[in-house]
Amino acid sequence: MTTASLWMESQNLAKFPLIFRMKRLRILAPRVHVLIETDSYIVKTISDPSDLRETFRMRYDVFFREFAGRGDRFSLMPYDVDLHDFACDHLVVQDKASRKIIATYRFLFQEEGEKKNFYTESEFDLSAFRAIPGNKLELGRACVHKDFRTGTVIGLLWKGMVQYAKKTNTRYLFGCSSLCRKEFAALPYIREQLAKRDAVVTQFEVPARSEFHLSKYPEVILPEVISEEHRTMPSLINMYLLAGAKMGTELAYDAEMDCLDFFTVMDFSKLPASFERRFA
Repeated sequence: MTTASLWMESQNLAKFPLIFRMKRLRILAPRVHVLIETDSYIVKTISDPSDLRETFRMRYDVFFREFAGRGDRFSLMPYDVDLHDFACDHLVVQDKASRKIIATYRFLFQEEGEKKNFYTESEFDLSAFRAIPGNKLELGRACVHKDFRTGTVIGLLWKGMVQYAKKTNTRYLFGCSSLCRKEFAALPYIREQLAKRDAVVTQFEVPARSEFHLSKYPEVILPEVISEEHRTMPSLINMYLLAGAKMGTELAYDAEMDCLDFFTVMDFSKLPASFERRFA
């Protein structure tokens, strides 16, 4: 069994107490209420525990069955859940016709002066970033059901995110931007584009923690040369860049998800006027 496989198995077993906690959950009060309604969709921060359970199931299907290549094989715990989930607000898009949750974002807000445990901090050393003044909002677990990956649904997630950031007077939005294994080949092109767009974090250092450092996973071989067929930018990363986000230079490898993560940060006070008009 590879190092990555052992890691994934240990993380799966560690979910047992979280599943029990989730099933006992009866009351859910989001810190910030967001509600946007269109003819076909509802965008909201979750207040119903059954919606939260459905969100965890949907995230598992996207992250593990689809992106991590586990397919439809049986799992005792078909939920993507960790301890951070119970401290976060969960923004979702719900399809009115089916009543199913089809997209989600996870938010953890930290007001200046507070001390929160961020998921991103498990992969990256955020000491220098934490020292910067201003309210901070961690974005995580962004995903959309494969049958609904349209500009409309992604735009609704952004509308909800912008509304949440405004209500909390957020200055910095940040988190991990991920590449699934089939996107690894695009890494040289992505790095080239980050340099061309002046989208690299230079204000502070954000090193990957040792347990997520690529040197720990010799089986993960990354391309160094750009190939013509892989001159592609993942849609979510491209959206962040268009919004003025910057990314760290050092990658972290998430063995459980089998993905590469960039530290990503966006100064909300510098949101382009085009984004303000479109999503505010």
